[in-house]
Amino acid sequence: MKRRTFLTVAGGAGAAVMVGPWMGRSRAATFGAFPDGTDTVQLPVTQRAKKVLEVFLYGGLSPWETLYLVRDYGRPDDPETQYRNTMYYALPNGTASAMTSCGITDLDRTFGADANSASVEIGPFAHRLHARGDVSNRMRLVVQRHNLEPHEAAVPMALTGRPVGQPNAAGLGTHIQRARLDRGETPGRASPHSYVFATGGVSSDNVSAAAASGSHIGAARPLMIKTDNASKFTNLLARSSVGANRAQHDALVGAYLEQYQARLTWPGAGRVRSSRTDDFAIAYETSKRSDAIRNVLADDLFMTRNGTSCGTTRRSLPLMGLTAA
Repeated sequence: MKRRTFLTVAGGAGAAVMVGPWMGRSRAATFGAFPDGTDTVQLPVTQRAKKVLEVFLYGGLSPWETLYLVRDYGRPDDPETQYRNTMYYALPNGTASAMTSCGITDLDRTFGADANSASVEIGPFAHRLHARGDVSNRMRLVVQRHNLEPHEAAVPMALTGRPVGQPNAAGLGTHIQRARLDRGETPGRASPHSYVFATGGVSSDNVSAAAASGSHIGAARPLMIKTDNASKFTNLLARSSVGANRAQHDALVGAYLEQYQARLTWPGAGRVRSSRTDDFAIAYETSKRSDAIRNVLADDLFMTRNGTSCGTTRRSLPLMGLTAA
């Protein structure tokens, strides 16, 4: 079956299911559970993902040189003059120089046809991805767009699907952790189900969006670790500042938190929304489980790692994060 045919069939089946059981689903249903009546469209248990790795690349090359190369778009002789020397052909000298430095040959790496029947290739700077047939044969390219030019606004939109500042915005790790918690398969688990490994040097809105909890319960928020400051983080997990008084310290902080939660609660109406209080509550619960988290994070997990690209070797924070994940 062709890729486009499969997507058409799968999309139609998904829409049919949503119009049926999903629309009448109870709000009390377990988050992430399959609704009743969807057995025929579910993947077999042996083919379902057990783990999810989301890699978000902040900045970098344009899509034309990497994942979405259409050679007929933007050519110097494009019939539509306003599009000439754009997309892949916008910076021909720079692209050619970079390809030479990296030892990349400009070959046809056809991936498939898009909705406009244009032949889409994997660009030269993603040639290693194309060479992995076990990956590219199962890969799907989804093109999205928005009208937010500043990175500070665009990145949260890409990570959560909602503009920056939206209280119900949540990252992928939050959805996964919520589903695992609601399923209740590991009730005694102290370490998180989801982690966010982020690099420093970017604005707080960009980093925090990946770990935003939105409308989920506070416990669904993944643990965010900055890889360029991980050594300090692992040292803090030892909680040496409280020493032997750890139990008494936790009990006192818990009492203060409970008192403050009570001040935010209206009788018979529940607690008012307070994201900062939620953050504090999560930090408190996480600190009590620091031993379990420390056992998961090996001593060499965040060791400095060098990456080599196009003959240049230097410290690579993305490689450190990927290795940790």
